[in-house]
Amino acid sequence: RSLLFPTTIPTGWTHVATVANSDCLSIYYDGVLVAYDSTASGASIVNSSVTSVVLGQDPRYNLDPGRNSDVAFDNFAIWDVARTQTEVMNDMTTCLAGNEPNLVHYTQFNDKAGLTINSLTGPGGSFINATTNWVTGAGVCDLVCDMELSTTVSVTVNTVDVSTNTSSVTITANATPATYQWVDCNNAFAPISGETNQSFTAGANGDYAVIITESGCTDTSACQLINGVGLYEIEQNGFSIFPNPTTGFLAVITNASFYTVKLFDAAGKLVLTRSNASGQTMLDINHLENGVYSVQLVNQGSVYTDKVVKQD
Repeated sequence: RSLLFPTTIPTGWTHVATVANSDCLSIYYDGVLVAYDSTASGASIVNSSVTSVVLGQDPRYNLDPGRNSDVAFDNFAIWDVARTQTEVMNDMTTCLAGNEPNLVHYTQFNDKAGLTINSLTGPGGSFINATTNWVTGAGVCDLVCDMELSTTVSVTVNTVDVSTNTSSVTITANATPATYQWVDCNNAFAPISGETNQSFTAGANGDYAVIITESGCTDTSACQLINGVGLYEIEQNGFSIFPNPTTGFLAVITNASFYTVKLFDAAGKLVLTRSNASGQTMLDINHLENGVYSVQLVNQGSVYTDKVVKQD
């Protein structure tokens, strides 16, 4: 007896199983019965006189090259028993070991090159009327049955030290070496212009944090509250500025050595800085717009502030 395959051809890799016994002939696609003929009831199953199995061509036409198939094959098995639908479904995505009971032929098509096809169980084969055209397989036995691959991957996780210390109105990042950008937490974490050192001295009360880049990784510290700006103001007592108001030049006079002078605008933005100053320091603020500015003197951990007016 014979049984025709369905006229609808499936797309992609499909597991095809044909089963013959004395009761019927069956064809399964991916474990689903798609063709069935029970008219063979009572017939005996006998070996065919054809001693070879040809995939991709009808052997009745004497290996005519014009009747070659253009489909690909992978994982071909022959069993000497009529397998049930459940057995077909259980094994269709399993890479067989080759020694399963009643398995008489098993070819994985894992040669990857050449014209010779080696079988895990039973005789091998070769290409006829064609050249090799190896393609990526169905994934059932690709490399799985051929070998076991293992590797050890070492992963180094770099963490950024975002801890800080606060002294008076100065915040210092503990991470070093690193790059720094201080930000205003109360202004959507906007970067504070010019504040890229390890320490930051606030020119106005508020919450501040630092973005730290260390070993290629970047993180942001917790916001620190500064509310002591103005508590250390000294007027006419060791720290003075004049003229005030000024039209362009500003003299800072103090008896301190190696101090830093910073000038902030009304929004708290650093607009001018002078480091390692001693005694009297002259600041040129001609380029600044008219308005009220905060002058900050930092010396030995102490911070002194005063206000100055710039006008024409």
